[in-house]
Amino acid sequence: MPNQFLTEIHAYITEALTDAKSRQRSADVCNDQAGKHFYAGRIEELQALRRYLADHFDLSTQRYY
Repeated sequence: MPNQFLTEIHAYITEALTDAKSRQRSADVCNDQAGKHFYAGRIEELQALRRYLADHFDLSTQRYY
């Protein structure tokens, strides 16, 4: 997998994580339990995807995030 493509994937994951964390905080402020749990799950999925990429595809000579 080309390094540039990995960089773009990690940038997308970082953006999605930032958005999910922000929405989770908003749900917490509004006392929206369903939203809080949804975004907690979304964050967990994105982090698992990042771990998978790091374990299987990331180059050890590069820092992606």
